[in-house]
Amino acid sequence: MEREDTDPACDCAVETVTDPQSGRQVIQQNQIVRKLVFSQKHGTLMPLVQCVKCGDMNVKPAPTMFEQRIARMQQAHSEALRQGARRHGT
Repeated sequence: MEREDTDPACDCAVETVTDPQSGRQVIQQNQIVRKLVFSQKHGTLMPLVQCVKCGDMNVKPAPTMFEQRIARMQQAHSEALRQGARRHGT
């Protein structure tokens, strides 16, 4: 998948909905992180972001709230690889 990180992907509008518990108006995001994939362009694990309305996808940097979670996953993955290498004597 070759697209710019700044590519907005689709033209689906973000909706404002009423939170049933608080009664407040909140913005309902229309993009979700589907999964993490290895990006050759970025040289690391990156989120595959998908629009829940039209299905359009792009691999791009995660929203700020997911960056720390992704960093922890990358660290755990690297540690697991090191542990496996030690067990096999490499």
